[in-house]
Amino acid sequence: MTVPFSLSESDLTSVPASCKIVTLSSVSSEPAFEKTVSSKVLRLADYYSGRLSKIQKGIETAGFSCTLCGQCCQRNEADNSVFLLPSEIEKIEAAGFKKETFLLPLFPDFYTVCPSESGGAVSIELNRFSELIKTVADHIDESGRIHTFGWMLQRSETGRCLFLDASTRKCRIYEIRPGLCRTYPFYLDENGLEECECGGLAGKDGTDTDLSRELTNAVLERMLAEQDDFLRTQPYVEKERNGHTFGTENGLEKALDDLKSGVLKYVVYDGSGIYYVKVRMPVFHK
Repeated sequence: MTVPFSLSESDLTSVPASCKIVTLSSVSSEPAFEKTVSSKVLRLADYYSGRLSKIQKGIETAGFSCTLCGQCCQRNEADNSVFLLPSEIEKIEAAGFKKETFLLPLFPDFYTVCPSESGGAVSIELNRFSELIKTVADHIDESGRIHTFGWMLQRSETGRCLFLDASTRKCRIYEIRPGLCRTYPFYLDENGLEECECGGLAGKDGTDTDLSRELTNAVLERMLAEQDDFLRTQPYVEKERNGHTFGTENGLEKALDDLKSGVLKYVVYDGSGIYYVKVRMPVFHK
């Protein structure tokens, strides 16, 4: 695969954090488990296969057309966190990027949009990060490590996706972009087709037929892939979490002390294993 671009020194210095990733336990599935996962995903696929025409109709009537504004890749008002599946991480790695340069453990949005008088600038603030850590106290173990489920793309200090070219507003890994980006602004949940806020919606009488068909297939593929990953994650969660105590004051204090020293420690679960991650935090605005 051709590498879309190489990270320059300026790209790396704009990344808000860097992380060290150590595999604690990697995938080792038994045939019976594989059969169970496949069966559940196939049942879900069968359920939605009879509803594809309704999903496509919803996308068609939404009147979507990408304006190439790049707003969904930037942290202006809405959260632009991009969740990554193991298979998507592998594709980006295969394109020549190391995990440590583009991954962060999945965590609540930590960017703050400043008042309009400052031009709507985005910043990362120590106080906000501290408050966010308190909201996930039930997922912090006795050692102050934050247990989280999955990964997200790194962003610059201003909230811009690492792979968004600032000058052209184009994605540098467009051909291998994650499923969330591929299906935006649409996704499937238990209520059916849902839409995110996007300037490309309702901009025309209807979504192009070919595009609506492509998006219909993509949202289904994304939902099934996420469900597959969720099912594969469960054995790892049961294996690791049972050995820890969560939600203690001591554990929370350790996590907050780590933050003040410029480091956060995580245990990350996904469908490929369990990972111990140490993240060197950026220089925060006070």
